[in-house]
Amino acid sequence: MRTNMPSCRESAYGNGQYMLFRRTGYDTVGGHESVRTEFVEDMQLARRIKRQGLTLKVAVAPELSQTRMFGSLSEVYSGWSRILYGAVDRRPLRLILLTLGLGLIVTPAFIVWPLAVINSLSPHPGPRARDWLWLSSLHLVLMVLVNAPLYRLTNNRRRYLLLYPVAFVVLAAILFRAIWLCITHRVNWRGTQYGANLR
Repeated sequence: MRTNMPSCRESAYGNGQYMLFRRTGYDTVGGHESVRTEFVEDMQLARRIKRQGLTLKVAVAPELSQTRMFGSLSEVYSGWSRILYGAVDRRPLRLILLTLGLGLIVTPAFIVWPLAVINSLSPHPGPRARDWLWLSSLHLVLMVLVNAPLYRLTNNRRRYLLLYPVAFVVLAAILFRAIWLCITHRVNWRGTQYGANLR
């Protein structure tokens, strides 16, 4: 992970639910007071640490702690769009490229595959129906194989992979909202409306 490489000063990640600091390092970057106007203060703290040349490490340790960030789908939608808005410094280009990339990755599995199945089962399948079905099926299997270890690593039940198409729709909605926030710079968070003056 580039975040754990001291030489990559622009690659930084922080998760606010569980962060440990040495007091000297925390004071060097100005503590939370230095990021009090940020929407994603954990990410900004991590960036300050790396830019100061201090050591930053990200570790996965589900056996030590766990958290539930949001309690409802609406909270997930508004919360993550706010986080992405702040994480990219309010610049929509990265989010647009991410959305296009995810579309290219997911489309063969969740759009092409069902169409290929329908075409193959029709009385008069197209000349390349079996090829499309085979390729899209392989793509779907590879997606499951790639994501299964991640689910295990994060203590999520692998049967939730069956809900991946639903998750992608939710993620797409979050990305589109985050892009919109980057354009308007107007964020409503926990009952407070913020404008472009707050980063």
